Amino acid sequence: MRASFAVGGLLILSLALDGAAQAQSSCDAGVTKAVAKKVSAKLKVIARGQQKGQPPNAKKLAKAETKFADGCTKAKSKNDCQVQTSSCAALEATADAAIDVLSSGTTPTTTSSTTPPSTTSSTPVMTTFSTTTSTTSTTAMTTSSTTTTTTTTTSTTMPTDLNGTFASHVTTTGTVSVPLIGGKAANIDIVLRIFNSTSGGTVTSHLEFRRVNTATTDVSLVVNIPTSITALLVNDQTSPVQNLTVGGPVSLPSFNITVGQDAAGNSADTDHDGNPGVSIPTQLQGSNETMFSSLVIGLSFPSATLTDANTISGQLTVTTTGKVFGGTPLNLTGNLSVVTGTPTVAFTSTRLTGNVPCSQVLTMF
Repeated sequence: MRASFAVGGLLILSLALDGAAQAQSSCDAGVTKAVAKKVSAKLKVIARGQQKGQPPNAKKLAKAETKFADGCTKAKSKNDCQVQTSSCAALEATADAAIDVLSSGTTPTTTSSTTPPSTTSSTPVMTTFSTTTSTTSTTAMTTSSTTTTTTTTTSTTMPTDLNGTFASHVTTTGTVSVPLIGGKAANIDIVLRIFNSTSGGTVTSHLEFRRVNTATTDVSLVVNIPTSITALLVNDQTSPVQNLTVGGPVSLPSFNITVGQDAAGNSADTDHDGNPGVSIPTQLQGSNETMFSSLVIGLSFPSATLTDANTISGQLTVTTTGKVFGGTPLNLTGNLSVVTGTPTVAFTSTRLTGNVPCSQVLTMF
């Protein structure tokens, strides 16, 4: 019980600055609300699992992560934060550390130091708590009082690896350009699956785009790439084993995928249907159109943090270009591109144990 109150007090101290009066700020309010919802939601999911003697529901945990990322990013966009100046990733790491301790009943390991009687210490970091105890001894003539401050530190950083399946759902806005309609504002919906396995000192990462949907805001173009084509949107990369700790950075590989064209940019019948490029069904200005296209996709992760043992969050970049070699019933030709509205996009990736099939990953989002 003491550890629970300590973590709760720490979180309030770190995020609310001792409850002191603060300047009015939509950003501060939104960030604090997003953190509170995340902690509450994840603890409820964990509690249900404990009650049933089962692991926490991964889909619901991922939903809580996604809601936090969306809520924090939206609040930060107000640009009037006075106290919530930490990044969303740093705040998420602090919240997840508290969740780990609160849900697992972690027993603190203790180190002690003595300071002058008038001094108490409280450090608003991830998992450092301070308590003050007093002892009084009395004789017939005199009374002496000694106050000793003991700092108890619980570390939630733990060595871990990247093995298993990491699933991410990324939604953002941007611009899509194709022949006939040109560039249009669009909504972008992507599901990523990365399976990591370690052999010796090397991690092999297998990337799959499991969903790539794009629709212009005026609905002049709707593209839902079929599973027969997303099955081709795969790439493998290797990287050295990392010494990872919760709350610390993660280095993720960059991926590059090309389908429907060769190294020289000429059409290649990658889906083996007898047409140039790959065949992508679309709705173009209200009519069905199959575009014979190539896709060149780049995916990288400029920043990533291991927010808890089973979650990575940060910023990614994704770029898509290609060519339209023809189509039916229209014989369109030209270039295509999908560009996100911001250079980087927030993401949260949840680890699932083992090599989880794509069909199960898709049911999460």
